[in-house]
Amino acid sequence: MVLLNILPKGNKWLVTDSKERTIYTIKKSVSGGKFTLIDASGYKLYYVTFNKKEKKPVFKFFLNDNNIFDLKCTSIFLEPGFEGKGNRGEFKITSADRRDFNLFDVTLNRDMGEIIVCEAEKGDLPYEIRMDEKYFDDFVPLFAVCIDQVYGELNKAQ
Repeated sequence: MVLLNILPKGNKWLVTDSKERTIYTIKKSVSGGKFTLIDASGYKLYYVTFNKKEKKPVFKFFLNDNNIFDLKCTSIFLEPGFEGKGNRGEFKITSADRRDFNLFDVTLNRDMGEIIVCEAEKGDLPYEIRMDEKYFDDFVPLFAVCIDQVYGELNKAQ
C-alpha cells in the first residue's frame, strides 16, 4: 500500500511518504498554468498544464515534452470528477462530495485507490493518496493538484 501526503507550501507542494520523507516536490509556474513534478534528487519527471479560464478544465500531462494523456473535468457540482485517456491508459476520478475521490483504471477495470482532501485550519488544503503499489505511477500526485485547481476553493469554503 502506498500512502502519500501532499502538503502545500507557498507555490509548491511537498509529497511525503508514510515516514515523512519528501519524495517529490510539485512546483507551480509563475503563470500558474503549469505544475512540474520533481523527484527527491531534483530530476523533473512530469508536468501538467491547463487553461485556468475554462469552465471545465482539461489537464494535459507530459513526459519528456510529449503529451501522455489528458485529464478532463467532467462536472463541478453534480458528480464531481475527471476522465483521462492517453498512452498511459484510461482513468476515472470520481467523488460524491468533492472531498473523497476514487481512482479507477478503466483499462484494467480496477479500483486503484483514493485521494482524500484533508482538513486545514486555514490556507491551502493538504491531500492524502492511498493506493495499491502495483497501480502507482509517479504522475499520480499530480491528480491531487488537478483536484485542488478545480475544487480547492469550493472545499475551503465548506
